[in-house]
Amino acid sequence: VRTLANETKPLHTSARVFLEKVAQSRPYEKLFGLNIIMETFALEFFREFSHYPCFGQLFKKFLLDESRHCAFPKNYATLGFIPDEVKNGRSHKLRRTRIVLTAIPVVFDYRPYFEALGLETFGFVCKALSKALHRAEASDLPLLLTREEYLALTNLSVNSYVRATAPDRYRGFKDYCLLHVAPPHQDSKLPRGGAPDYVPTLSNHSFYWRFYRDAIHSINRMQFQKGR
Repeated sequence: VRTLANETKPLHTSARVFLEKVAQSRPYEKLFGLNIIMETFALEFFREFSHYPCFGQLFKKFLLDESRHCAFPKNYATLGFIPDEVKNGRSHKLRRTRIVLTAIPVVFDYRPYFEALGLETFGFVCKALSKALHRAEASDLPLLLTREEYLALTNLSVNSYVRATAPDRYRGFKDYCLLHVAPPHQDSKLPRGGAPDYVPTLSNHSFYWRFYRDAIHSINRMQFQKGR
């Protein structure tokens, strides 16, 4: 780093807290934080940059390496090495959920870096989070909420944040976490009036989907003064 930039930049406090949280975790939580959360985000970075000119051949090697890191927890679970208490115990689910929540401030601190690289921050992060939580459940390391429930709340939170902080850029509810399956002729952004043509993938179609749909309508109806 000194050779390239002649200086080293300290980590943001949020990133240091997150990395230390993972490093100091118990073995199974460390497996979750490192090989599922961190490695999935690394994999998505390398996959994104592999499309940049001159980076394709170089990052294919990184992609292969990171994909094997991400596969380790699932292989570990398939061999029966994840105890039932770790899979289903509330305390273990809570620790894993805390690791994910600790990563949230990192997104906001490093948002300028995402944008400098031409990445849409929330879209990139939420897509990576969706894949990470899918790997978590496939590896018998779920959170307190199901993957779909957590991603639904993430969608609502991000849209509310954008609606409140940048109302001039809000163009209707957007499915950042790719939680719905849209018809081929539509993109992944939900129209202002809701999503009657979208197929819900939430496990509880009766109650949770109605709550999610109603929350979408509420966010779209919110009124904020520009700049507040």
